Amino acid sequence: MNNAISTWLNSQHPWLQEAAHRLLSKDAIDGGDIADFVRIIKTPLVATTPKAVPRTYPAIGASGAGAAAVRLTSIGDIVGIDNLAPRQPLTFPSGNLTVVYGHTGAGKSGYARILKKVCGKAGAPDLKPNVFKVTPPVRQCTVAFDVAGVPKQVQWTANSASIPDLQPVDIFDTTSGRLYLESETEVSFSPPELVLFSDLVVVCKRVEAIFTAEETALPKLLPQLPPLYSPTKVGTRFNGLTALAKPLELAALYPWTKEDETKLQELNAKKAVTDPASEATKRRAVKLRLDGLIAKLVGARKAVTPEACNEIYDSVKAAELARRAATEGVAALTQSAKLDGVGTATWQALWEAARAYSTGEAYPDQSYPYVTDGARCVLCQQELAAEARRRLLDFEGYVTGTLETAAKKAGVLAKQRLDALPAIPEDEALATTCQAAELSPEVTEQLKAAWLEIKDVADHLRLVPLAEIPKGLQIVDCPLMAQLTALSEAAETAAQGFDKDALTFDGKQVAEAILELEAKKWTATQKNAIDAEIVRLKSIAQIHQWSKLTSTTNLSKKAGDLSEALITDAYVARFNAELKKLGAGRIQVELVKTRVMQGQVKHKIQLKGLRSVHAGEILSEGENRIVTLAAFLATVTAKPDRAPFVFDDPISSLDQTYEESTIDRLIELSQDRQVIVFTHRLSLVGIISDKADPKIVTIKHEAWGAGQPGEVPLFAKKPEGALKDLKGGRLPRAKKALENEGADTYYPLAKSICSDIRILVERIVELVLLADVIQRHRRAVNTYGKIHQLSKITRDDCALVEKFMSKYSSYEHSQPSESPVALPTPAEFEADLDELLAWHEEFKNRAA
Repeated sequence: MNNAISTWLNSQHPWLQEAAHRLLSKDAIDGGDIADFVRIIKTPLVATTPKAVPRTYPAIGASGAGAAAVRLTSIGDIVGIDNLAPRQPLTFPSGNLTVVYGHTGAGKSGYARILKKVCGKAGAPDLKPNVFKVTPPVRQCTVAFDVAGVPKQVQWTANSASIPDLQPVDIFDTTSGRLYLESETEVSFSPPELVLFSDLVVVCKRVEAIFTAEETALPKLLPQLPPLYSPTKVGTRFNGLTALAKPLELAALYPWTKEDETKLQELNAKKAVTDPASEATKRRAVKLRLDGLIAKLVGARKAVTPEACNEIYDSVKAAELARRAATEGVAALTQSAKLDGVGTATWQALWEAARAYSTGEAYPDQSYPYVTDGARCVLCQQELAAEARRRLLDFEGYVTGTLETAAKKAGVLAKQRLDALPAIPEDEALATTCQAAELSPEVTEQLKAAWLEIKDVADHLRLVPLAEIPKGLQIVDCPLMAQLTALSEAAETAAQGFDKDALTFDGKQVAEAILELEAKKWTATQKNAIDAEIVRLKSIAQIHQWSKLTSTTNLSKKAGDLSEALITDAYVARFNAELKKLGAGRIQVELVKTRVMQGQVKHKIQLKGLRSVHAGEILSEGENRIVTLAAFLATVTAKPDRAPFVFDDPISSLDQTYEESTIDRLIELSQDRQVIVFTHRLSLVGIISDKADPKIVTIKHEAWGAGQPGEVPLFAKKPEGALKDLKGGRLPRAKKALENEGADTYYPLAKSICSDIRILVERIVELVLLADVIQRHRRAVNTYGKIHQLSKITRDDCALVEKFMSKYSSYEHSQPSESPVALPTPAEFEADLDELLAWHEEFKNRAA
């Protein structure tokens, strides 16, 4: 913008350049300055005058390109700021939407205050140290961010100057929101150059007044040029006629020739041509469809190549062999026993009792069964013979179930590989995709045949028993892929051709040329008046030449364009649109222009029709919040850059209706920029996770200070993943604590697992059993595409939920001292988690 203004000024008469320079260099223009401007105007510019070097202007100068894209990545190494003392940095993950959740006192506002200060936001308070601790000599933190994809890291000293790269970041909190209700505001990025244009207009009028008296006695004889043609070259020549007008200049005004009429008709026809850019977009949409078909076909054929078929066949055969070995092992063990009933529940109970006696009393610290030379039977206490030792070892092998475990593992692997075989698209879906890809009927049939070929191999592999290995398909043996690739490349080539057409077709240039010709057509009807005016101007040529240099038409248009484009109707429209998006359209407030002061348009939020009443005194706390949020977004969303937005508790004081609307707007904003939300509201995390896929970051207050990043809270995880995390992470740690440190250390860990299992069972009811139709913290009942899933529920499912809810609820309540409820053992936890996971998998795959 500044470069454009400087360039525009340097294209003006030297007197206007000088006027602009003095306006930017001194407080006011005095009479002496006006006299100098008149002198510059009266000094003729001749061919021998050296070409002036382009001037620079104070407070304008040369500005670079627009601000590069900024992205916040982390804040860490915090020393002496608030009560923040995290041992790991607070990281903002990839993805545009991040929610930083923490309870009151967890450090959210501390991080927000740091961001306001490092980003140089107005009203940012000075950062204070922890008053209950000794203030360190250096108070600082490390802020990491990306600028145009380039990582940067700054070690920032508390309350020092802001980081220039982060100044585009916009931050909303209670303090910034209050400003919109308590004072007049203006668009935050209104260019100060508007003041220059306003002052130049005043100077032009003062200079013009000197020449006006000399011209008043010589009335203008030309008709008024229609305003539509003022910006044209023809219009400029018409309005700028002088006594020295040459025939070539007049030829631009008249006559109107046959060639002019033909050219005008050609340009109007060209203007009506369809926009080639839209055709390029359509071709690329076809290419995208073709590339998708190719990718799916390649992936499917990879799954049924000879190598893949061999792997599947081998896994199926390995599963069959493992199962046969397990079956034969049990049969062989039963035959070697001397008594019936080996393997029964009674026999296994006896075996485990013998194990307990052996490892606890008879042969402590020895593995069971103890069968070395001289060992005795722990039941009859006779010395074990060789056959007895062998039989005991066989029994232990059966009990540990090595063969059975191997058989199950091999079976699962075989099933996984069979399940990974490609699914054949339905005819109707495939036909729709082919139509969108603009495939001919012949190619569509070839594609169907290719999928049937894949289906034949996949169906063969699913046969039970799988007697032989199918031949499989080679990717390179599919001519259709080359044909589809050629079509994709042709679509791209066509798109590039339309791109070139779009570059050569300049709609603006064509419109300007049409306007030039239409202007000439009008001036041609004024030939007699033009000739008469030239005669008149011969007597006042010099005065008119000086006077026209003070015209404010271009200045006014330039300033008006900037003002209207940046700070008038568009700002008010954005505010009203934001109110509607935030669900606050019914609130009787409006954003009105109050005054224009030195080129800056001031705005104020007020009650509709009641300028004398302060809106902040009438609106509720929640309405204040939503209105100021709308004003904030209207102010910053029109900025040309897509800087990050940071919101500190944006839904504070809002009811659920406004809360959900605000969350919807945050999600919408995150489509094209980074949005970071600090909140203590569990409902916000729940609703935003339901509506989008945000990155959830948790911070908490630890013994050493606030702001410590922690694990994602349980409620933000999917039940299946959370169950697996319990089983694979926290349960092994609890088990290790029990084995190494005893029951006292195990107790709180096990108690926590009990509580989380109970919570997860509740989440399973919401998300799995009830198919996410209803949820806590959500007002809507979502039935579309989900309600039919409720038909899957059986009494057994309900019984399973009741069982686990009853079991794990008991650990949440105090128990009578005479009959305490013992916490589950690690093995019991594992069995319960396995049962829940198995049920979850079966229910998820169960047909509705």
